[in-house]
Amino acid sequence: MASIIASNTANVARWGALTFGVFYGYTRQLSLTSHVRQVNEDKEFKAYADLVEEAKIAFEAAYNREQAAKAAPLGIVIDSESYKFNGDKYLDFAVSQTK
Repeated sequence: MASIIASNTANVARWGALTFGVFYGYTRQLSLTSHVRQVNEDKEFKAYADLVEEAKIAFEAAYNREQAAKAAPLGIVIDSESYKFNGDKYLDFAVSQTK
């Protein structure tokens, strides 16, 4: 009788360990999968944000070239770092472009 009880106890312990192992493996796989998915989403978002920033810079450069081309015949310097820059002339020019 004692060997049957020991056998039953051993079987319950084996099945319990198997159940625990399957549960742990499943939750661990879910955790790893969600971590990898989050890392990939972060990489995609960063790449997209970098592209948007690059496009903003390119647009601003093209816009500044266009404005400089319009202002050059009038003798207005657009670059505020230049020693020839005149704020009043630039503001008058900018206001006239908005109308």
